[in-house]
Amino acid sequence: PAAEAAGHAGVGAEPDASVSHDTFRFMQGVLADKAYAKRLFKGYARVLQQRGEPVPPLSEHQSKHARNIIQAMPALDQLRFELCPSHMSDDAFWRVYFGLLQEKQSVGASKDDDQAQDDLAGPVTAAAAAAA
Repeated sequence: PAAEAAGHAGVGAEPDASVSHDTFRFMQGVLADKAYAKRLFKGYARVLQQRGEPVPPLSEHQSKHARNIIQAMPALDQLRFELCPSHMSDDAFWRVYFGLLQEKQSVGASKDDDQAQDDLAGPVTAAAAAAA
């Protein structure tokens, strides 16, 4: 996996055990199109903001995972710095990130990444469009 990952832009060190291979591949798919990734994160953040849901602090496990995924995927860190704080807080960014992972799991980890990404983006994009 590390040899495969090294060929992808925005990929740094191999993730540790707190970052699953499926999570890594899913995020590679999301980050492959920078404009899509920005729209997805901004739209998801708008939906959460409209719901008025508080942004809880990260758990210890989530903090460790966040540090590891940032190390393994510099493109995610770059996206974070482009979006925070001008479009959302750092806590909101991670809330969106973990929300996307949770929704991906509910969509079905057995689907291929492109299909899961399409399934996930549909409701989020529709909700974000309605919010604009």
